[in-house]
Amino acid sequence: GVVMPASKTHHVAKLPSKWRVERSNDFIIVRGALSVADVDRAVGEFRSNPRTRARLHDVARPLYAERHTLQVQIDACSCGWLTRKLAPVCLGVGDETFRILPRDKSGRRSWAFEELQFLEYKAQMHFKTWHLDAEHGGKDIEDRRVLTAVVMLSKAQDFTGGKFQCRRMVAGKRSIKSLHLDKGDIVLFPARQLEHRVTAVESGTRRTLVVWLRSRGST
Repeated sequence: GVVMPASKTHHVAKLPSKWRVERSNDFIIVRGALSVADVDRAVGEFRSNPRTRARLHDVARPLYAERHTLQVQIDACSCGWLTRKLAPVCLGVGDETFRILPRDKSGRRSWAFEELQFLEYKAQMHFKTWHLDAEHGGKDIEDRRVLTAVVMLSKAQDFTGGKFQCRRMVAGKRSIKSLHLDKGDIVLFPARQLEHRVTAVESGTRRTLVVWLRSRGST
């Protein structure tokens, strides 16, 4: 895929003091955004549903060389307690920092949560293909994604490998950065802008929740 240049942060948001926020031009990490109790509740609810083999969104069958993980997809409306926890983080970062959430003619935000995607990576599982979560000018429903939030549901010591990496152009050179995420941390970034991947898990189990805010209108 195309390596996107580093983006400009338009505005520095004032977020709640209980959140420990780390900012870059391309992504923001909110440390401890979800409590341990909230994470454990979410994992319990998602694991009570049958898991399927994840696939690339535009491919009919799983391609394990590119992506190999288990997933559960749940309608956001059926998990209201969790979206109420996530909305302040997503809106605070998406709307106040990146200024990318769409608005209607009256100036009100015009967005919605996409289905929540719970992902489970066991040993040798990965999503090692570099990818964007949406394409500029794309016609698929996924291309209405505006903001991505990845919530770490596992403790960092519960697995090895499974690194969340992003790829950017920095000072004219390609740069790969691995992000350290612990249980309850959330990394947020523009869905159409930051290339990323997950390297293979070497041992243990890595669980994450992926949340997308999408435009209600056309791409």
